[in-house]
Amino acid sequence: MPADPSKRPTTLRLAVGWFAAPLAWALHLALVYALAGWDCRHPLPLALYAASLLCLSVALGGTWVAWRNVQVARSPGSVRYFLGCSGCLLGLLFAATITMQSLPFLLVEGCGR
Repeated sequence: MPADPSKRPTTLRLAVGWFAAPLAWALHLALVYALAGWDCRHPLPLALYAASLLCLSVALGGTWVAWRNVQVARSPGSVRYFLGCSGCLLGLLFAATITMQSLPFLLVEGCGR
């Protein structure tokens, strides 16, 4: 059964679902690199945790948008369905990558403390 044309994913929603997670990972990589030295000099180092949580939430939000695109498209042969499915997979991959990049400063005591 084809989806109602008024409920099809728009180009903006398809782009958000596909690009949000990779951009969140790139932002996470840059923020963690930039904040590492500053975070070591302060007694309550929360900047790295906040940056990781923010980027992880953006990646998971993009994954949710991609999943909604899959549900609305409902036509397995369409380009919109493919973009939604690949956006879901990309979102999960980059959310896992952000989580793995966050493990060192979550688990290992650093900065000579």
